[in-house]
Amino acid sequence: MEPREILLEDRVFFMDVLSQDDIYEGVPIIESDTRRPSLFEMEELVRRRSGLTDVRQMSALTARLMDRLNHPNRIISDLLKLTDEHESLYSGSSILSFFRDPTAQPYWAQYASLGSGYGLVFDFSCPWSFEQGRGDTPGIAVPFPVIYTARRPLITIDLGPVEPGAAWREIESALLTKSDQWAHQREARLLRVGIAKGYVSFPAASLRAVVLGNAISAEHRAMLLSLVEQRSQPLLVLQASRSRRNYALDLVPVT
Repeated sequence: MEPREILLEDRVFFMDVLSQDDIYEGVPIIESDTRRPSLFEMEELVRRRSGLTDVRQMSALTARLMDRLNHPNRIISDLLKLTDEHESLYSGSSILSFFRDPTAQPYWAQYASLGSGYGLVFDFSCPWSFEQGRGDTPGIAVPFPVIYTARRPLITIDLGPVEPGAAWREIESALLTKSDQWAHQREARLLRVGIAKGYVSFPAASLRAVVLGNAISAEHRAMLLSLVEQRSQPLLVLQASRSRRNYALDLVPVT
């Protein structure tokens, strides 16, 4: 992420979910359920997802869909199409990840060039608002905790009605679930479902501090301090340094 965009323009870059260090990010297991929905279930599906309000139009659409189910090849074709759409949706998503402890060495080693980079501290009591799903209107967003599990979750696609809450559980499985091999990260993340990588604007007041890495170069340090001085809102600057007592890092205010 470019510090000028963050510190002076209040924009942060959401990364392509496929670019993460976990090779399973954005590629959930998706299977099809060929169970034939009942007439009642199809009526519910049409009512919830068609956008129609006229009873006769909904009945006609229900009849057409039920007739389509009488042709097995069409069912298979529809399910394959739905599966492809879901795979494309999640692999085309972007995320912004956060860690909870700026004093933990591994984060700096893995994500800040062995401590030669910098970190950012955000306060989400000042809410962010951006487009969180493809085609959605901007809405308030907060980071969701990542779920760590020993087994990859399964997303089942079928032609029946979708119950309330099922869509969110699917997003959790696809974009918020990781192997428990990564559990030490205690990650939280913001999501843009089906939206490619790119910049998102955030409220300036939500950025509370910049943390300079323990191995940051003098040139990089001077550049960041110069940007902080140009910022319209004051910003706390902390220096990470080697602790005398334990394996964590001490954070010392830069005066």
